[in-house]
Amino acid sequence: MTDYYDICEDALATLIRSLAQIDEDYQVTQGDDNILSRGVDYAAILRPGTFAPPIFLDDNVGEMSFVIELYLFARYKNELESTENLKAFRSSTINMLLGNPTLNDTLFVTGSSFTTASDFGYVPQKGFPKAPPAFMMQQINVTVDTIIQRSGNEY
Repeated sequence: MTDYYDICEDALATLIRSLAQIDEDYQVTQGDDNILSRGVDYAAILRPGTFAPPIFLDDNVGEMSFVIELYLFARYKNELESTENLKAFRSSTINMLLGNPTLNDTLFVTGSSFTTASDFGYVPQKGFPKAPPAFMMQQINVTVDTIIQRSGNEY
């Protein structure tokens, strides 16, 4: 059985790892918040989002869309610098998505689109509620359109 969502998420994670803000592969995780406690200046966390039911084109082929929730983080230094850093990280991500709508020609991916899911936000320092935040962050929802294929009774 093919896991179409995992194919999409893996492809997106690989592309994000290629951005200038990402120095090490471990700065991009698929669901692991622990990255934020490793001293990184930038991080991206991907999580499964919603999905649309498949639309079947015939008995063997269908179309399906998956949403990948992409959380971008920039370490908080001060309001101005942190805002600029997060904006640059977001801009790099948007430009990468615009230039790679099929997530670098990933098998089964026919296109993608994206939208912000939140305004800029803050991640507090654990155990220090009155301290400056640890990170600024923003969520982007990436919708990935795929072709699904039936093989026997499985997709």
